[in-house]
Amino acid sequence: MKALIIPARRACYLFLCLFVFGLAACGQQGEALQPAAFSDKLADSLVQLLDVRTAAEYQGGHLRNAMQADWNMPQEYARRISFLDKSRPVLVYCLSGGRSHEAALQLKQKGFTVFELKGGISAWKKSGLPVEGQSPQQAMSQELFNKAISGDQYVLVDFGAPWCPPCRKMAPVLDSLVKEKAGVFTLLQLDAGQETELAKQLKVEALPHFFLYKEGKLVWEQQGLVDLNTLKALFSSF
Repeated sequence: MKALIIPARRACYLFLCLFVFGLAACGQQGEALQPAAFSDKLADSLVQLLDVRTAAEYQGGHLRNAMQADWNMPQEYARRISFLDKSRPVLVYCLSGGRSHEAALQLKQKGFTVFELKGGISAWKKSGLPVEGQSPQQAMSQELFNKAISGDQYVLVDFGAPWCPPCRKMAPVLDSLVKEKAGVFTLLQLDAGQETELAKQLKVEALPHFFLYKEGKLVWEQQGLVDLNTLKALFSSF
């Protein structure tokens, strides 16, 4: 069998082509951006913004419209990013860039186009760019909660959070339910990031988490996404 001999010039040309192709592929997957460039990317309505810090860090200040998924909680993180759309770019950040870089590498392996915020939210703040944070609110006591779920009407309790991807998916479903079942039930929406003690008492471990009460008694409970027809059927089941 004859050995395949490639002339040196041709070999160099092939190597150069492969190198350029590799760079192009990496470019398509995304890169680390300075705060100003990251801010420009956010102007695109198609991007998905992901904060991979803890819920407590998020509550202390975050970028507008960011979804939160704690990189250091693998199971919950995996569940939340499963709601991301691979056809849309993901912009990811953390405190200083360490966690977001690891998350970006994993997301790229899964086929996402990813852009990181270089230096994290710390660099973002130093650049004078805006950060949103929740204003302090008094948590609901168990006594107030018991009053809220009592009465003749059904009360559907929704434990969610504005930074939770599946909770955002449930928003239009709940809006439709309120319109179609007006006068039949009361929707009580609670922020799990704010109502931590109440969530602990009710054993809320993942979001969203729904509870249906009738005359103060729990008649149905479910964690995760629920379709509109299932929710509508509840009011004739109990």
